[in-house]
Amino acid sequence: MRERSESASPTQAKLLRIDAGHTTLSPHERPAVLNRRRVRQVLSSLDATPAKRRLERGAEHSERAATLPLPTVGRTPAPEPQPAVDQMVQRFRNSFSTLSDIARDPLVWNIEERALLTDLRETLLLTESALLQIETTASNPACKQVAAEGVLALAQVIDQRVDDLFDRMERLTALKQRVFRFSVILEGLLLGRRPLAEEIETLAEELLAIAPEDQSITLVYTESDDQALRIAAHSVNVAQVTGWLAWQDPAWQQECVLAATAALLQDLGMVQVPPEVFCSRQRFTTPQRTLVQQHTGTSAAIVEHMRGHDDRLVAAVYQHHERLDGSGYPDHCRAESISSVARLLAVADTYVGMQSPRPYRHALAPVQVLREMERAATEGRLDLAWTRRLPSASPQWLVIPEVPQPPSGAPSLSALAA
Repeated sequence: MRERSESASPTQAKLLRIDAGHTTLSPHERPAVLNRRRVRQVLSSLDATPAKRRLERGAEHSERAATLPLPTVGRTPAPEPQPAVDQMVQRFRNSFSTLSDIARDPLVWNIEERALLTDLRETLLLTESALLQIETTASNPACKQVAAEGVLALAQVIDQRVDDLFDRMERLTALKQRVFRFSVILEGLLLGRRPLAEEIETLAEELLAIAPEDQSITLVYTESDDQALRIAAHSVNVAQVTGWLAWQDPAWQQECVLAATAALLQDLGMVQVPPEVFCSRQRFTTPQRTLVQQHTGTSAAIVEHMRGHDDRLVAAVYQHHERLDGSGYPDHCRAESISSVARLLAVADTYVGMQSPRPYRHALAPVQVLREMERAATEGRLDLAWTRRLPSASPQWLVIPEVPQPPSGAPSLSALAA
């Protein structure tokens, strides 16, 4: 009988290989797997082909048995087919490989909410435990069969966990991709390329489509000094909150895309603010503040010249910094003259802005943000109904680092699975 250490060596070797490759990825290292559909097809192909062959063999056996005489008394019955233990081992090995790929992806280490790491660690433990349980009984068919039957329920739990992790990773990847895509659109503005209204609307629809079922919000923060990327991250954040708020009101559910599109468009004019002003680590001087405040008119002018735009977008973008008591800008409009979409944008933009770090100040804590916004609403500056619909749960934060690599201090996989 083989020693336990030998039967466990493939898994331990896997851990050590991933461990070594986590901090320093080889140029030839396989990239992180984020395409859930592709991976599930691979796993299905590994499982389906042997199963299909077994079914075909079973059908052939049944046809032949129908033409043969019945077995005589005392004849040794044919042994029952063994469960597909090898197939199950391969299933767990693929799950473990998939989880290892997820663990190496920089997104795992650059999201503030550590629940993702906790779920990853627990799933790794379950998968390794099930794999070792089967492999350590490899030389004893009877024990191997019992072990396989004992982990069937565990296999279903692991499959569900792997699927959930893939779903979350896909959403994070899609969110990051939309931020980069919108930053390219903003850079095109500096080159004289005006985006199409349909292009921005499609991006808004995609952002709403990748929202998780539990309606939680993941905001994006970039450590880069790239102006277009930072504007894009803020705009995507406001679009997510705007869409979330609109969905809470049945009367606004048909306007979710319009509201999210307006949120993406509201800061187009910020690309024309000089970088030394945009990235200033000091509070704005009066001339700088005046320059920044011109972005509402610039953004509205860009939207107005976009082919296929909705006129409601122009008004919303132009007025998104107006306040109900007339203390906003650029025209100091009051409640009755501020468009309904602009009132929604004002709440979402303030909510995101107050808890987003700026070069000249730290971010406010989520609880403090809600307290300050409630006060602004009761004092008549922000829409009270929208303010009271803001999510009570703190948003998660996805950090896009300057260099998108796992941080050197990230725990290794052996530590995760220990």
